[in-house]
Amino acid sequence: MSIKYYLEEKFLSLWVSGEVSGLSRPASGHVYFSLKDSRSQIKAVIWRSNAEKLNLDFLEDGLEVMGLGNIDVYGQRGVYQLNFRKLQPVGQGALQLAFRKLHAKLDAEGLFDPSHKKPLPKFPKRVNSAEQIKDAIYACADFADRPDVIVVTRGGGSIEDLWSFNDERVCRAIFNSPIPVISGVGHEIDVTLSDLVADMRALTPSEAAERLVPDRREIIEMLEAAKRRMKLSLEGRLMHARQHLELLANRPVIAQPLATIRAFERDLDETGQRVRRLIGQKVDASKNEMKTLTAQLEMMNPLSVLARGYSLTTDENGQLVVDSKQVAIGDKIASRLGQGSLVSRIEKIQ
Repeated sequence: MSIKYYLEEKFLSLWVSGEVSGLSRPASGHVYFSLKDSRSQIKAVIWRSNAEKLNLDFLEDGLEVMGLGNIDVYGQRGVYQLNFRKLQPVGQGALQLAFRKLHAKLDAEGLFDPSHKKPLPKFPKRVNSAEQIKDAIYACADFADRPDVIVVTRGGGSIEDLWSFNDERVCRAIFNSPIPVISGVGHEIDVTLSDLVADMRALTPSEAAERLVPDRREIIEMLEAAKRRMKLSLEGRLMHARQHLELLANRPVIAQPLATIRAFERDLDETGQRVRRLIGQKVDASKNEMKTLTAQLEMMNPLSVLARGYSLTTDENGQLVVDSKQVAIGDKIASRLGQGSLVSRIEKIQ
């Protein structure tokens, strides 16, 4: 009990990283796995209440993750585990995982299939883009989610290559745009009319991209200042919270309100696995019994009787005829034989 109190009090919140192993997602909605590195491993759990809030589609064995949680002691079995509240892939691996998942999705839909690729014209007659550029600039103003800025840009080339950006329609579209426009056409030595009309001119497309975002150094300094303020605030709140928690430490019903429930949930998961095994055994036994009954029914199958020369006769409504009083002269009847069937009309009744 002292160990449980010490660990859960000492490690209220910590970040842990490692490789996922033994991932299990039972029907209860909880997620169980182990987190390991080259030297050690520890069991981990994400309770259903947290799992439902997190997007855990990425989680799989072998993935390196980092998570925020606390130490949880399961006294009945002497098990120590991490109770995660947040979990995410680590670093570049997260981007690669997202890339692989999206690649697999698009590939399954056939977006990469060469049969869908359109052939380029051998002798194109029209490649001028002025009309499209103009339409695109005007369209941006009509978007429900209007962009903050428009970048009109392309790489370097001859004066003919850049002529679309000297087109009057494009220049007027830039001038009339309610959204700020950055023009970055060609290289430094290239100057187009679009550059002169735009709200800001960039010497190259790369510079246009740089002008879109704030200076990295300013952002870092702003974040560092905010970090210092947050740290001071959190330290004060944490000290107050620790003092308050110390007053509640001797009240188990407040300190560990879900401990008993979670113990039952663990046992329920294990019981569920045993029940599934028993059901599987029962299903196998039922299948064997069904095979025996099927063989017995086959011996009593009416079709087997028909194969010996008997037949079944039904009237026009499909009712089985067992008495000549059920039909009249001129009625049609159907006779089911061992092989095939016959349709007859009654001419005489005896």
